[in-house]
Amino acid sequence: MSAHAASPPSRYYLISYPRTASNLLVRILGLDSQPNVSSGELDGGYFFMRAEEMLIKRPFRTKCIADWTSEERNQVQKCYQECFDDMRTWLDLQHTHGRSVFVKEHANFLATPEERSRQIFGTGVHGPPLTLKDTAGSAWSDQNFTVLPDEFLQTWLPTFLIRHPALTFPSYYRAVVKMDGNEEAAANHYASLKTISIKGSRQLYDLYVQWRHKLPSSADKRDVWPIVLDADDVISSPDTMARYCHMLNMDSKKLRFSWNALKQDDLLQMAPFHQVMRSTLIQSTGVVKAKAQSAIDIGEEAEKWETEFGAAAAQLIAKMVDEAMPDYEYLRAKRLRADT
Repeated sequence: MSAHAASPPSRYYLISYPRTASNLLVRILGLDSQPNVSSGELDGGYFFMRAEEMLIKRPFRTKCIADWTSEERNQVQKCYQECFDDMRTWLDLQHTHGRSVFVKEHANFLATPEERSRQIFGTGVHGPPLTLKDTAGSAWSDQNFTVLPDEFLQTWLPTFLIRHPALTFPSYYRAVVKMDGNEEAAANHYASLKTISIKGSRQLYDLYVQWRHKLPSSADKRDVWPIVLDADDVISSPDTMARYCHMLNMDSKKLRFSWNALKQDDLLQMAPFHQVMRSTLIQSTGVVKAKAQSAIDIGEEAEKWETEFGAAAAQLIAKMVDEAMPDYEYLRAKRLRADT
């Protein structure tokens, strides 16, 4: 038995936000070829996608949570709990088979509806938060803005995937426009954009730093968690990916930097949402190094956004980028690199 196969099973959580090249990262890791490793069932995770899809539609997107009816609140609570129960069932199955798991989730998918409502409407929310029932525990730290209790989060070894906000925010809005059209993308004061935040990733990162002594890792390796990866390094630095693979107790020989093109029949069977969100990966036969952009002039980019999206959307994107830069730079300074 190889050293990789002999390693005790672990839970690895990839926490990202939209358009950070998380699909590319999963592809490079070659999780389907890694010994005794399973990834989430939908694109490597996204167990809370159903809740996200519910909340981005009317009436939830257009109403502050304080204005939800009891029926609406119960509907959302039920959806979140079902997502979590499905995740628990899947995790238990992997544990039964002695497999490590690598699951990805966007931080905004995990945010409580109260937190999302604050981001969209900027209004105070009163009353008990909507959270999940779990046999592992029922504690929520002040910094824990997610629906998941502290005790459950502490069973994971987390990686935070980041990317420059001047790339991710307009890319996400562009994808929404392609899927829903300009009018729907701009609806409710661009609510589709307002839940995308790097602040949530930073908040969870800091929380995991506080929890290092509680994480399921040996004492000599505990200080390496949480890990930060920048998408630029995922794209441009195979050595960084090899080091990351080693930290996951995975086989770096299984890493993939090239692959066969997607067949037309497979593309036709893919949902339009996935075609849009994975367009670069679908059209490629390997890592597209040109997607790595470390030097970005935000002023020049803002002019392009106005031409592409119009003044109102461009101004919101520019404001969001400006607000997100301190959080991005904070996390980027802590990123994993091949030489550190």
